[in-house]
Amino acid sequence: MKKFWFAFLLMLSMSYTAYCQNCDNCQNCDKKLTPVNNPKIQYKEREKRCEGFYSSPVSAKSIDVVGLIKGEFRFKLDKDEKIKVDSPFIRKKPINVRAVGIPIKTYYRMDASISPDQTLIWPVGDVIFIQQLSDYKIGIYGWIGQQNVPDKYVPVVTRAEKGKERPSDNKVRLYMRTSVDVDSVKWRIADVVKGDCSFKEDWKNAPNSSYRSDLAFPIELPDKNELCVEVGAKPKNDPNWLKKSVRVLLKD
Repeated sequence: MKKFWFAFLLMLSMSYTAYCQNCDNCQNCDKKLTPVNNPKIQYKEREKRCEGFYSSPVSAKSIDVVGLIKGEFRFKLDKDEKIKVDSPFIRKKPINVRAVGIPIKTYYRMDASISPDQTLIWPVGDVIFIQQLSDYKIGIYGWIGQQNVPDKYVPVVTRAEKGKERPSDNKVRLYMRTSVDVDSVKWRIADVVKGDCSFKEDWKNAPNSSYRSDLAFPIELPDKNELCVEVGAKPKNDPNWLKKSVRVLLKD
């Protein structure tokens, strides 16, 4: 009997290993997230990606990356809509792709990975249409790193099959969001020199004097190989500034 169970468990382990070796999205799901109970919209493995809603405790004040994209992110909120995602910027290695909810307490995530010659097909009908998330409520970006923690951010390009896309200005923009309302936002951009950020430019003021926590603000990036971006934001009625530094890889 013991031999039987040993053989059974061994076969089960081998089958699971073989499955994971042939599964494109086995490593994409973030195990730190707690999926919501509703199986239709919960964060879980789906075709070529992990996608859905999760539960989250109230977080501390922060500045977060919610998008890095060439052109604009647009799609039609239709159950048959499909979004194509790729990254022509990085051609030597696979990258991770992540979509997030922009408004605070919109705990939505999509995680996937794509090879340099691969395009992700992202169906809107599975989750986004059910919850009626418009394109302005979702941000998307590429990244490279380990254990679901971005080390460097990579721009992506999206194309909607049904949505009417505006003519692209071919600009790459980094989208940031604060977790609280702020009455001042500044940023500065630097080249990466010998692996370090070389800040020489002065801080620039954001176009608006204040931003709500459910809106993202764009930072237009210059055409470089790799950049450092540092962002500062002052919460309303709080003298302490929030800061966030990120690295952006535009060419490999």
